[in-house]
Amino acid sequence: MMSGPQRRVGLPELVYKLNQHETRIFELENQKVPFDVNTKERPRDIQPECQEAPSRSQNDIYDSPESSIDGIHLGPPIATLRSLRVLAEERVHSSTLRAQRYKSIYDPTYQGLLTVEEVERAVEIFFQHCHASAPVLDEGIRETWQEYLQTSPTLILAICSIGTRFWHMGDQSDDSIVGHPRFHDLTKLLDKAVSKLLLRPTPSDVTLDSICVLLLYAQWMPCSKDDDEDEHVEHQSTYHEPKAKSRYNEISAWVVLGLAERYSVLLGLEQSATSLFKPPNKVPSIEDVKRLRVWYNLLTCNFNLMLTSGLPASIDPGPSVQVAWRFVSHELMQSPADLRVRGLVELVGIVHLAMSSSGDKSGRQLQPSCLERLNRDLDDWERSWFSRLQKTESHYNHLPFTSARWYRLSLNCASFAPLLSSPWVYRRSTESSESHFRQALSVSLTAAAQIILAQSTLKADIVFSLDSQDLSSFPDESYNVDRESVSRLYYTVDSTWISHTFAIIFLCLCYIRGIIDGEIFIWIL
Repeated sequence: MMSGPQRRVGLPELVYKLNQHETRIFELENQKVPFDVNTKERPRDIQPECQEAPSRSQNDIYDSPESSIDGIHLGPPIATLRSLRVLAEERVHSSTLRAQRYKSIYDPTYQGLLTVEEVERAVEIFFQHCHASAPVLDEGIRETWQEYLQTSPTLILAICSIGTRFWHMGDQSDDSIVGHPRFHDLTKLLDKAVSKLLLRPTPSDVTLDSICVLLLYAQWMPCSKDDDEDEHVEHQSTYHEPKAKSRYNEISAWVVLGLAERYSVLLGLEQSATSLFKPPNKVPSIEDVKRLRVWYNLLTCNFNLMLTSGLPASIDPGPSVQVAWRFVSHELMQSPADLRVRGLVELVGIVHLAMSSSGDKSGRQLQPSCLERLNRDLDDWERSWFSRLQKTESHYNHLPFTSARWYRLSLNCASFAPLLSSPWVYRRSTESSESHFRQALSVSLTAAAQIILAQSTLKADIVFSLDSQDLSSFPDESYNVDRESVSRLYYTVDSTWISHTFAIIFLCLCYIRGIIDGEIFIWIL
């Protein structure tokens, strides 16, 4: 049996040899880099920097900080064990990551999926057409995307996967959506990157850019080919017109947003966002504002998904709402995108307050008196924000008003869901609450009509003043589709399609059940 001093020297030797083996294994693994079979030229193998272990005496090994028992801090079990060799891991990573930085496996240009010019076009498509419906990113990426391609290729990959979905928009006579020929290959590469964030994350993955990737993924869920899940279908060339189907569903979005929230906890995103403007004289940095923008997008996505799916929200918006007004008054604000976000955050705060007063966590069990008060608060909110945003382009079918209509419809129609299922049975059980149900139904019908007619050529003030139970609020002129407004729908986040489709189905169901007539007047109650 070894004596105390011998054990004291033996352990550092063992740790050092283990680190040497890990270093060598890591180098060998990274010499084989994935490459695309369609590229003509095979990428060069990445050669990590040579690391020669210096000859050291046993005392030198023990005294070095990378394996010193005296340098270990007792913390959480995993962190404590990692501290035995973390410096050696960092040394390996620093050499290989320097070599991989410009040749990442998630770089679409390195994989031969896109040329540099195509990446530039995809980024431009995203910021020109998609960004406004979910302004989570710093608009500076539009000009500095090449730097991000080197330092954060997965973020550029996520942007490109969205931009290439709409590659030939406007080129088709039938207004169909045709993606880039390598769109599905980009989707597979992005799936691989996101799966790593879920299944094989490391501390180096806990970054703001990783959260942005997850938020983009959740809001523009990648599309798949019909045969993607069929292993027996004969593989076809990727250079054909892609036929895609949407993957979007509430479970997938909920899980991805949940992962983004976990990453935000590790980054302390909420704490930094809510405390950012508390010191009156503090001047936020560009990075501070970026973090706040990402946090607000996560918060509002979380809340919107709750209303869309009925799944519980997991973020309390209260503290964030309190500092939102300082966000848009800052000189680093992206106008009007950040102003719209502030309005949306304030809207979330109003609804959350109403839900809290009713003890409701889903937005589907509001007390009648609480719902009536909420509708009045939403009216006040709309008047206030109409005056602030009325001079911005197409404000009536942009955030936050599109969300406000959806919130009204979702929250009000939930109270009479059984009425649409079994109207004759339900009517007998609700005679004493006829006034409440009539008001909730009227608000729901108005919101649904506004969602649809906002895509027409009607003027903004007409859309805002519509009242489903006042025929005079509807103009006599014919309703013509606003092609520009409809074209914006092509690029919007996936949840927008849910709200628009639901609005149409809701009106149809009310008519089929005999609750409204052809002029959407209520007559069953």
